[in-house]
Amino acid sequence: MIKNERPDGILLTFGGQTGLNCGVELTKKGVLEQYSVRVLGTPVQSIEWTEDRKQFALKMAEIDEQVAPSEAAYTVEQVRVLPSACRAQQRRTERTNERLCFRRWRLRSGSGTR
Repeated sequence: MIKNERPDGILLTFGGQTGLNCGVELTKKGVLEQYSVRVLGTPVQSIEWTEDRKQFALKMAEIDEQVAPSEAAYTVEQVRVLPSACRAQQRRTERTNERLCFRRWRLRSGSGTR
């Protein structure tokens, strides 16, 4: 599409996660530079920072901004323990966010509580 339509610029923040992922990949592969396409709005580097939880937390710390603690589970046993840990955290802070991802099976993604 870029080769045929030759846009001057594109917005990556429209189209949800698909738009973000495509824009980041097109940038990494040099396609946008090859066709002189400017990314309008949020820079690709900022999108990459927000996609990586650790990098995002580091960037927020640079400007003295707090982020909610996060934890990843890598085993089924860890997944079983996390909900009770999240409830305990919620009692302490009144805020918690749970995100479930099943990438292996390409099923559900997202579960949130306040």
